[in-house]
Amino acid sequence: MESESLAPASARPVSLAADEPADYSDGARLLGWDIQTFALRSRFRAGLVGVQTVGAQLTRVDAATAHIARGEGPRDAYVLVLSRRMQGLTKIGGEELHDANIGVARPDREFEFHTAGTDLLLPTISRRRMEEATRALWGRSIAETGDISTLVFGNLRTSATPAASWFARIEALLVPPEHPDFKRAVREIEERIFEDLLVAVAPAERLAPGAHCRRAARRAAAFIQEHWRESISLADLCRAAAAPERALRQGFGELYGVSPMTYLRSVRMHAAREELRRTERERSIAEVALGCGFTHLGRFGIDYRRSFGETPSQTRNRRSRVRARR
Repeated sequence: MESESLAPASARPVSLAADEPADYSDGARLLGWDIQTFALRSRFRAGLVGVQTVGAQLTRVDAATAHIARGEGPRDAYVLVLSRRMQGLTKIGGEELHDANIGVARPDREFEFHTAGTDLLLPTISRRRMEEATRALWGRSIAETGDISTLVFGNLRTSATPAASWFARIEALLVPPEHPDFKRAVREIEERIFEDLLVAVAPAERLAPGAHCRRAARRAAAFIQEHWRESISLADLCRAAAAPERALRQGFGELYGVSPMTYLRSVRMHAAREELRRTERERSIAEVALGCGFTHLGRFGIDYRRSFGETPSQTRNRRSRVRARR
């Protein structure tokens, strides 16, 4: 993938403590932000820390005093908004952000904070990388989700305030440049954003069972029908279906009543049964099992009997007896 940057090439990790709104806005511009800040009281105090990678940026805003901030994030990028502490109103695309959710400021879309004190984490991802990542993880690009401006954690029971929990995980990557783990932390920023955070969240509309999960299951089932002889993992099925694991499991459960890997084993088992009926003695039972993707022959025999009520040998012998009577 060609290199792309969210801020000017001269940008460096930024860390500042601002006593004036103008200083805060100037510091944000070093990271590619275009914001205006207005103090609501005579005293203003806010901290800003930012680290930039090739395709992502991580910014933390810790403001202890009341202020209003309006503006846009880095150009041609999506900004995710996680809150650990928020006193006041935060709106993304006109929609209020709650602690259990993650706000999404779309490219070139304004956001607005009215706060008496806030602690925000702002993972920022280039438009191209965000749309590629969400297409791979969700089965469709975030650009195809309409005008939705809030992401919801797929398993809200993991924490009373899951956004705050994720805040702590990602915040640990914000270390100063002189820190011995700085380079490792920068690499992990993208991994945590792409591989962990985007898997854990989804547009709110997708939390209920829907057609998307069933379409993903049909794509995976078609892949299985074509490639069942090959080595296939659950990750392979997710890639083939362009959907996350939870969506695939939900779709298979709704359509077929089994998990994706159980469906794969069933296809292979029926193929092995047909092969045993058809080939007679020219191929051994072990060769048939291996050719159908079963690498553990003892387990194959047990599962075969459970599925068909007879052993592989009985299937073959019964076929031979039928031919002999003819």
